[in-house]
Amino acid sequence: MLKKEENINRLERNLEEAAKDIASLKTVLPKVSDERDQVWRELRQCCEKNMLLSSENETLRGTIDRLEEKVLEKEGEITILQDTIGSKHLNIFSSPDF
Repeated sequence: MLKKEENINRLERNLEEAAKDIASLKTVLPKVSDERDQVWRELRQCCEKNMLLSSENETLRGTIDRLEEKVLEKEGEITILQDTIGSKHLNIFSSPDF
């Protein structure tokens, strides 16, 4: 009978400890939930920002490609003009070619 009483007392102590643990967890749970929600909001904002930056990056890459093409075109025009000027002999007294 004594052993039964000891088991009951031990179980009651375990139950009290478990009740205290649950009570403390109930106070922590809302804080953790709020932190989790905040992290999710920040994650969504970062994902949106990442999408916008990726889009802007692609737009800028396209702009760079077009500018590089224009530079190559202008360099070609400059080379043609230099070749044209270099092939003509400058004669101050001759009339200009129109």
